[in-house]
Amino acid sequence: MGGLAGYGFDSPASADLYKLLQNVCARLPLLVVFYDNEGQILSINQEVTTQLSWDTGDLLSRDFLSHCFPDPQTQRQIRYWMMHPPAGWQEVPVHSADGQVLEMIWAFVRFPNGGGLMCGYNNTDLKLTQAALLETSDRYALLTRGINDGIWDWNLTTDETFYSSRWKELLGYRHDEVGNHIDEWLRRIHPQDVERVKLNLMLHIRGQTPHFQQEFRIQHRNGSYRWVLARGLVLRDAHGNACRMAGSLTDLTEHQVAGVQLLHDALHDSLTGLANRTLLFDRIEQAARHARRRPDYKFAILFIDIDRFKVINDSLGHSCGDLILIELANRLTRIVRPDDTVARIGGDEFVILLDDISNNNDALGVCDRIRYTLDQPFMIKDQPITLRVSIGVATRSNHIEKAENYLRNADIAMYQAKLAGGESLSSL
Repeated sequence: MGGLAGYGFDSPASADLYKLLQNVCARLPLLVVFYDNEGQILSINQEVTTQLSWDTGDLLSRDFLSHCFPDPQTQRQIRYWMMHPPAGWQEVPVHSADGQVLEMIWAFVRFPNGGGLMCGYNNTDLKLTQAALLETSDRYALLTRGINDGIWDWNLTTDETFYSSRWKELLGYRHDEVGNHIDEWLRRIHPQDVERVKLNLMLHIRGQTPHFQQEFRIQHRNGSYRWVLARGLVLRDAHGNACRMAGSLTDLTEHQVAGVQLLHDALHDSLTGLANRTLLFDRIEQAARHARRRPDYKFAILFIDIDRFKVINDSLGHSCGDLILIELANRLTRIVRPDDTVARIGGDEFVILLDDISNNNDALGVCDRIRYTLDQPFMIKDQPITLRVSIGVATRSNHIEKAENYLRNADIAMYQAKLAGGESLSSL
């Protein structure tokens, strides 16, 4: 720094104060520029040359302002503030010797003699950090809007939780209809699922599982429950303590429905919706296992074949034949109990498994009800069609375990009934 006279520090006490000021300015990470009462630059600290790369002699012998603020309007503004210091910090970029433009904020102080100083703080790094944070924030906001999953972010210290707009949309809510507490999530979980979800959350927070992943039901705004998959991962501090947990929420409802539909299609007849051969065999083998455990347990299998169905199908067309099969399936279903199984295993072949009957006469009673319901004609395109069927019955046997053997016996009995002239009943 230069001499003392220009600053009004002529007395010994003032000189000591100046030296103290000089030492302070040398230690601060600030650019310090002293000027006289006419705005002439008298002294700068080392930080000015370090950060701006200008030579001290050049800055003092030539115009400091023209070097650092090449824009004339900016120079005029700086000169005005030197003589009339504004309150607070002023944001004005400064040019360095190597051509960089540094983001700076400046404060101005006037001394009693009219001179003063200007202090600059380099906040370029802060600006870059803010820009990076803003870019990251914008990218995160774009990500949360663009992906199909809902995003959640749970502060484990305060229980405050961020829910993205998509998270709320999955449950039918507008942005302002869901708060920012973890209970906004947990209280909507199905009562049968909530304890399981809480347990798995705690296991991950305690570090006993590598991640959180859970399927459960959660209530939609309309009162229905949706199947969802939640995933999450804990963030821990330097001491290993869980401080934050974030993750996603995926709607699985359509996948669950599709899975149920695929399973249904695999086990049911596509035309009538009745059980198919696969499901029928499983039910028969279940009945056989019950019979081995319970000596008093009885069941019966009715094999039903429509007499002369090919003639009906050929004369009326296959679409009419399909309507007859659908209506017959409906009538057979209404005859039996809910726990019994009605299946379609072929073109015009139906099978009924009567579960847990009292005696074999129960099976004969169902055969009578089938004949009775067939006395009522089928109205197909306003044309009455009367059906006749042949029925074979197979009952529980201690020597048979496989479903296919039971079905074979019922099939044989049905053919015996058909050989007897049709519209007949036979039993094995």
